[in-house]
Amino acid sequence: MVFISFVVYLLIVGFWASTILDMVFVLSNNFSKTILGVFAGFASFGSIAGVAILFLPLTFWVLVGTFVLNALVYFLLARWARNIELSVFNESGSLPAGQAGSALPQNDKRKVRFASVAFLILVCYGFYLLYSSRTGNAILTPWQVINPQYIFIFFLSTLTLGILVWSKLKTSTIIFFLILQTFLLHSYLPLTHDLIYGADGWRHMANEQRLLDGKQFLEAKIVDESSSSKIKSAVGQLSYGNFWASNVILAKVFKTDLLTITKWFLPILWSLVLPLLLFEIGRALGWNKKQSLFLAWLGLLPFAWQAGGAFTLPVSFGFLIWLFLVLLILK
Repeated sequence: MVFISFVVYLLIVGFWASTILDMVFVLSNNFSKTILGVFAGFASFGSIAGVAILFLPLTFWVLVGTFVLNALVYFLLARWARNIELSVFNESGSLPAGQAGSALPQNDKRKVRFASVAFLILVCYGFYLLYSSRTGNAILTPWQVINPQYIFIFFLSTLTLGILVWSKLKTSTIIFFLILQTFLLHSYLPLTHDLIYGADGWRHMANEQRLLDGKQFLEAKIVDESSSSKIKSAVGQLSYGNFWASNVILAKVFKTDLLTITKWFLPILWSLVLPLLLFEIGRALGWNKKQSLFLAWLGLLPFAWQAGGAFTLPVSFGFLIWLFLVLLILK
């Protein structure tokens, strides 16, 4: 019942947020508006709860107040967005003449279908290779246990998806493939480890467990008592508070342990949100749909982003929020 109520809440707040994204910022894709609207509602909810835990334990009534305040803000903003006059323009979204080049013959649907099926098979096999490499041993690097075939499978699936980006597949289908491939990219840690990789997650789980037990925020001891150090500490507390509160709320809603949340929260969220953000940033820069999809595909290449989306850490969560705000500034 708690899970269903939370999902309904996110959908309602996400609808109000997507209304703002549509009427004020004019996002180009309906799926993007829906997912990014839910993301905005969840991120702001975590931010409000993150401020609250600096002063109060995360009790039932504190959570209720946070839910109500977050929903009220989006409700009022959505009403304001509907009442203001906006100049609305329509885009055809079709490729200009001379830009319809593709690595696959665009008039050959069978080849496109074959490439799509091949991509899905490669991704499924990639997930299998990661899961079959699972270990609970102490290791120095994940690549000690990951099947070497995974590198080649991931390369082929990424290459195939890069070709499909320029095919006549629907934008929504390619976005789904990008999300699937991004999830494969970030699953190399949670799928291969019984626990979590790296030590930092344990420190965050210790603080989150305090909040989960109804205890108050534990302020860090500062050796340097200068005013600049205190300001840095306060900013850090706000950043961590958002992240910790979000994890605790998810643990309460899903009735699961913090270890599971720490393994899967950011790999799932990053895979859903980052491709959409990159696609919408491309559109905000005036690029056509194919060029924007290619920008989202390029997001699969930097190793820093592969690792960033595989670790559930405040810096990874904050990066998504920052990139979302960059999109709004561009729009």
